[in-house]
Amino acid sequence: MNPRRLTDLIDRHLDDRLAPAERAELEAELLASADARRAFWDQASLHGLTHEAVRLAWSDEEPAPAHAGFFERIAACFAPPHRIFAVVSLAAALAALVLVLLPGRSPPPAAAGPRFAAVEGRTEVVRRDATIAVATGDAVASGDAIRVADGAGARLAFPCGTVVRLGGGASIVVGDADALRIELRAGVLEAEVSPRPADRPMIVRTPLARATVHGTVFALRADASSTRLDVREGRVRIAHARRDSEVEVGSGEYAVAAADADVRAGLAPSRAAPAHPRGAAEARDPALHPFASDSPWNTSIGSRAVFEPVRAAAFHAAPRAVVLPASHDRAVILARTEDPETAVLDRYTGMELARLRVPAGVPPQGRRPAPCTIVDAATGRAWELAQAGRDGTALVASACEPVDLRGSGVPPQQSGLTFSGLPQIAGIIRAGEWTGGIRHALSAYVVHAALSRAPSGDAFVRPARHTPMETKMLDAMGADGNLHYGTLLALPPDVDPATLGLDPAGPAMAIARALQDHGVYLVHSFRGADGSAAAGWTPPALQLFAEELPGGDPHDLAAEVSRLVPLLRVVADRGLERAP
Repeated sequence: MNPRRLTDLIDRHLDDRLAPAERAELEAELLASADARRAFWDQASLHGLTHEAVRLAWSDEEPAPAHAGFFERIAACFAPPHRIFAVVSLAAALAALVLVLLPGRSPPPAAAGPRFAAVEGRTEVVRRDATIAVATGDAVASGDAIRVADGAGARLAFPCGTVVRLGGGASIVVGDADALRIELRAGVLEAEVSPRPADRPMIVRTPLARATVHGTVFALRADASSTRLDVREGRVRIAHARRDSEVEVGSGEYAVAAADADVRAGLAPSRAAPAHPRGAAEARDPALHPFASDSPWNTSIGSRAVFEPVRAAAFHAAPRAVVLPASHDRAVILARTEDPETAVLDRYTGMELARLRVPAGVPPQGRRPAPCTIVDAATGRAWELAQAGRDGTALVASACEPVDLRGSGVPPQQSGLTFSGLPQIAGIIRAGEWTGGIRHALSAYVVHAALSRAPSGDAFVRPARHTPMETKMLDAMGADGNLHYGTLLALPPDVDPATLGLDPAGPAMAIARALQDHGVYLVHSFRGADGSAAAGWTPPALQLFAEELPGGDPHDLAAEVSRLVPLLRVVADRGLERAP
């Protein structure tokens, strides 16, 4: 028999794929040829070792001692004085094989393992250099490379109860079927993972990331340039394959690992903006004065408020503030009814996230991706975009979150795309407020080193909500400070801004009055410029944002506003009147 034909028949037997005619052909060859029997023995031994090697490659286990010197022991069996033992062993193996191959005999039941629970369209498995079209009910083995054709789909069911769904165009390798080790090379994988032991999580690798799963519902989309994780239930830890960057993602959250950036995570964008509560509409224009009158953003600090000193060494190390144009990192774009309807596409998947009215050429073509908010005054809604940029006539963004400008402006009714989960548009000093008065709370970015975890271990306090964050960012926080995402800072009532040398009619005084009446929420953080730090520059404690900067030198405004920073206190209790 042709050696290639013999090898193929033995492979098909070991994988339980022999047709009746092929079984008879292999049986005849083994009975007639000692060389064929030797080839069968060698190939069967290698088959077992290959499966074990695949399992070990996907786990942290060391090879069992019993495997050490396996090939040497096999070789010794065929050298004197062990030749008789080898013959006896081969005879026993052949006898067992003949019992399996004899017509009328059913093979022993295979051990329970993963199988294709459903196959729709063409799905192929590459197994030992052979490409096989699979069908519902076929077994899945460790080492299988599974390819799903475009427009097709497949569902794998594992004995532990875990179900993995593959979309059209998906390509995976099952590293270890029993231990749930999978490599997603391309396409979309969705999984419902049954609870796993702490020391045996499900591991899914992609070209750019590694996801560790202990029991949850999630989806992964991967290609050569990015990996996106969306978690629907439970928690998943995802680590970048090329960078020191990882984050744990919870229900309703997502994370993206791109080739040239750390893992970035956030709240999964909603599909529709929530309707504002009945009776919340008011006479003022929500596009210029967002959120309901009883929103925390628009509620004054009460006369019974309780203040605490700021406990954060990094905050006191550079007690300064700057006022930046909103276009720097939180641009607000007012749409008009005559503006063209524009598709907003997911930066990583190309999926359409929304269709919005956006002024032509905004943001400009070629500008670096940056957050922005599209305000639709006609509907009282805004749409917050992360990493927004132009791609021809479309906008591309990594997230698109709707905001009800007549709602509360805080979770759980409304979430935004800052680290705190609060809307980007909240707390910006709007056009005209420099002279008309700032009658709402401000929002600020705080130097990250000044933040600490709350007593609960989380880095968030109300009205902020938990959002996923890189492990190294959490590790960079302190443990005994009182600045967190969502913390409200304010000038206590015993501070008289008129004694601070500020222009009574100037913009710094308008900020001082706002800080005393409404305060400033810490909604986001920044690390500072590494290169500038080497040159002796220290980042300021706070960054405020305004749609328009007043005339004059912005450095003069920063110098005046910085006088307020050492006087700020943490508002531990707003002292609001409460209904009985």
